[in-house]
Amino acid sequence: MTEKAVIKPFFFLDENQQVEYYNNWAQKYEEDSAKVGYNAPENTLEFCLKWLKSSDSDRILDVGCGTGHMGNLLLQHGYNNLDGHDGSEKMLEIAKQKRVYQNLYYEILVPGKHSNIPSESYDGLVTVGTILPGHLNSDHVSEMLRFLKKDGRLIIGMRKQWLTFPGDEYKWNYDLESEFKKLEQEGKWKLLEKKFKNEHSSGVEGVYLVYEKL
Repeated sequence: MTEKAVIKPFFFLDENQQVEYYNNWAQKYEEDSAKVGYNAPENTLEFCLKWLKSSDSDRILDVGCGTGHMGNLLLQHGYNNLDGHDGSEKMLEIAKQKRVYQNLYYEILVPGKHSNIPSESYDGLVTVGTILPGHLNSDHVSEMLRFLKKDGRLIIGMRKQWLTFPGDEYKWNYDLESEFKKLEQEGKWKLLEKKFKNEHSSGVEGVYLVYEKL
């Protein structure tokens, strides 16, 4: 299975189709991710260890936690006050079995609409492999920032190609690099670190971004 084969089905007609796709994929998700050498959670861990505190009092939210792979890595490295969020019930059922998260939120984030996640309740937020066509984009950032306390850190792990417009075949109209900079200029957050790394998945370059809420 190639990386492109995994990406291709991600053009959903609506939220129901998206949820159905991930619910059907849940049991094989980790197996399929391993086949394409998906290393984004392992790569993202480097930045979590550097920028997020692992004290019992610091709460961290894993947005788009899926089956809990990122959360499990964090737990293994001393982060034990974790909550998870995802729009797939079947993915969350697997995550729950791992006993990684204190609380799980089952919902899809919608730009301009408040989710059930309380405001200013987290010291850190991690989101990996969620910013891509048909999923999250820059329009969702304000809601994720709402979850964070002032000075909270937001860590993003994503494919480098989604930073700028990659081509019509992906139906992706976001220039994230420009839009993220605009959010800095508006005083919403500030960039603490940006790093490109190979092997986000096999043969694919990733970008890892760390922001602080202002």
